[in-house]
Amino acid sequence: MTRHVTLAPEELEFLQIVGYVLMSFRKWEKAALIYDLLQNLMPEDIKVAKARALIAINMERYERALEIADIILEKSSSMLDHKDALIIKTRAFWALGQREKARECFSKAISLKEKAH
Repeated sequence: MTRHVTLAPEELEFLQIVGYVLMSFRKWEKAALIYDLLQNLMPEDIKVAKARALIAINMERYERALEIADIILEKSSSMLDHKDALIIKTRAFWALGQREKARECFSKAISLKEKAH
């Protein structure tokens, strides 16, 4: 049996703050739990997706970080979100030893930044 949980906006905000505090103290596993819950409650929230990708990077779950970054690129039309996702992909590819892919993502991120100015 599946239950659908709905939280009030202030409860969602509280969970986001708790997740952020856990990230700031490098409690990656606990932060991952909070942000996975938030992703289920707010599937379209790009900030939640970015946090999940950063947590994945810090937990050395690079393939997962790449998956989440691709979702950000797909869901968001914001140039800033695209730049952030490309930087996440750069970090993940570099850690996986895929230097050329990392350089490509970094170049794309830089060109987006230049277009934004």
